[in-house]
Amino acid sequence: KPKRHPMRHLNIQTTLKLHPMINKVTYKIIARKEKKTADQTVPICLSAYVNHHKIVIPLSMKVPLRYWDDRHREIKSGCPEAVYWNADIANVKMNVAAIITNANAKNIQLTRESFKARLLQSVSDADFIEFAFAELEKRKEITRSTYNQQNSSLRKLQRFRNKIPFSELNQTVVKDYQSWLYSEKQQINTVWAALKTFKTYVNLAILR
Repeated sequence: KPKRHPMRHLNIQTTLKLHPMINKVTYKIIARKEKKTADQTVPICLSAYVNHHKIVIPLSMKVPLRYWDDRHREIKSGCPEAVYWNADIANVKMNVAAIITNANAKNIQLTRESFKARLLQSVSDADFIEFAFAELEKRKEITRSTYNQQNSSLRKLQRFRNKIPFSELNQTVVKDYQSWLYSEKQQINTVWAALKTFKTYVNLAILR
């Protein structure tokens, strides 16, 4: 008696029919060793072939060469910033996967230029407030009182605006936030602490 194929096989075939794989994209994270600086740091980049066309995109990340793991394409655990940088690398990979999936679903063929633009857009659309809360949870070096103060300040920022994309992070936002804090009848010391926390996580974002 012939075996019946499981229904999930039919679902897979239907999905492939609706969303053909019109884009062939391969990619990996690399360290540009030929760009090594005098202090022995190297830029970390995304190297990709987008429909057979090569592109190398800097990830705004420079690490000491001794901490680069060429086999696993990540930062070695001995590096003090390994957790943060490897999280960034993981995010880049997820963004690339999403770009490919969305382009295939919409039957859009990617070029090197459109691929790069979409990847950079995914960064600028990222939420600064979400980033700040995530960074706060990673900061093991701060005291409990500092954690509580910064957590409270970030929640004020979230009440001011539910989301602040990095692309909209500018001096106007800071001034508007300061005005909002005073409109909420916050004391001068509270306003100062909230703005100091804001600055702390902006500086962390710049370092990242």
